[in-house]
Amino acid sequence: MKSKQYYRIEKNQKKYGDTNIAPKEIVSQGLRAEINKNYYSNQKRRLVDAILNNVRNKEVVKEDVHYIVKHFGLKKLCGNCKEEVIIAILILYCFKANNNDYRIDRTGLWKEYELTWQKYSLVITNLLREIRANPKYY
Repeated sequence: MKSKQYYRIEKNQKKYGDTNIAPKEIVSQGLRAEINKNYYSNQKRRLVDAILNNVRNKEVVKEDVHYIVKHFGLKKLCGNCKEEVIIAILILYCFKANNNDYRIDRTGLWKEYELTWQKYSLVITNLLREIRANPKYY
């Protein structure tokens, strides 16, 4: 059983954590930018995990998808697409890269997000362009 002190520490961590700023608290612009960057990074990770929960064998591609989203960004891959659609395409791409016999157009993600081969090829082409532009990611 957890003690009162444990709950008090948890409450204070939530109240005074990195992403929590009091309404009238004065914070430097650099710190505010860092907080926002961390917040949006966490939101992207949560979104990827939420979409991965709809997939079987998600552990096979989880690291790869998180790596791509973290290092390349989503809007660089398709400026007009929804983030969910881009993430679904990346998940399918990673499955296909791990298994050549994987039929991506017969999956639930393909149907759920109404993916087309045109959207798929656009995102993958832009991903490959970004990888070539940044040789440190090879």
